[in-house]
Amino acid sequence: MGYEITYPWVAYFRDGSTLSQFGPDGSETLFRKILDRCGDLERFQVGPITVDLRDGSFTMHGIKLTGSSCVENFEEWGIDERIPKRLIYFRRVARKFGIGDVAKEEAVCVVYAVGWQATLNGRNVKHILYLHPDGHVVFA
Repeated sequence: MGYEITYPWVAYFRDGSTLSQFGPDGSETLFRKILDRCGDLERFQVGPITVDLRDGSFTMHGIKLTGSSCVENFEEWGIDERIPKRLIYFRRVARKFGIGDVAKEEAVCVVYAVGWQATLNGRNVKHILYLHPDGHVVFA
């Protein structure tokens, strides 16, 4: 991989079980295990951000962020619990290389993206938060 995971994930399932990216012994759990149980996934946490796949809300540093909660006002970013949402999670890695020596890697910047997407009236709608290494968050 070549970089350190600053913000590991934790998945919370309907049956009350959790799955952490890293076990107590430091072993890494493959993200594939979440995808295998995606129908049972309720919440997904990355560092200080949790996305709730039931209502589309985000919690950041313990503060719940919601938009409108009904289908009629979906254009904001809250969502009716009746509409199924799919998890979005990925990392963007930017590497800087030396000007004179491209083989010399200078720095790595990892941005974590977490959110959800849903299909509403034939449209794919996405809401994503980008968590940067310094802790600032960008809504998209």
